[in-house]
Amino acid sequence: MEDNKINVRIPDGTGYGLSDIEAKAKKLGMNKSELIMKGVSMMMNFDEVFLKRIQGYSEGLHIPEWLVLQNMIIKRMADEAAHYEVYGNSTKLLDEFMLIGDGIERRSVTGEELFNSLKDQYVIKYERKLVEQALNEEKYGTLHSREKALLIKYRAGDTWRESEEYKQELERQALEKKQIEEIEKKYPEAARKQKEHIEKMKAERKAARSNFDWEETVTPEELAGWQKD
Repeated sequence: MEDNKINVRIPDGTGYGLSDIEAKAKKLGMNKSELIMKGVSMMMNFDEVFLKRIQGYSEGLHIPEWLVLQNMIIKRMADEAAHYEVYGNSTKLLDEFMLIGDGIERRSVTGEELFNSLKDQYVIKYERKLVEQALNEEKYGTLHSREKALLIKYRAGDTWRESEEYKQELERQALEKKQIEEIEKKYPEAARKQKEHIEKMKAERKAARSNFDWEETVTPEELAGWQKD
């Protein structure tokens, strides 16, 4: 028969002793054994790839793993509290707690299954945001390579042609063309000065953007270290 007893010695330099564990357990309304088993249970049920990612953050930021987890969750809680303070009750679905089933049994989605599902959603969300930004920068001729690639991707398929961004872009181009034609016809000298002003603005904006290349703010090596599998 398997012996289910656990004998653990607290290493020197841990920063707490047996009396501290007992005091913490008492504060949480449990005994020492329950506190220890709660910690063991959490580690046993964490997804292994998830733990490796947390370890990557810990090593990259030079902070303990418990602080990585705690601060990530605190950030989420603070965001929810701020949203509630501004908007009141929210009907937003918490998709990270989704349940799926086959009609007989339901289960929580977690681990890599949840990671990949949420990641796909966020990629779409951030691509749409970047497309909006790229359309604005395109007017000034200050597109970064990633913005250019994304615009090519969207404009190559039905997704782009059916989007609201595309309709707005066509309307903007038509309006600008009409305004330019009217100004050039009525006020040729003013039109010339306006063109010079626009070219100057484009040059200044391009120079300002070139001083901060957001594509290089995180190196591939750093990203791989923080998100390692």
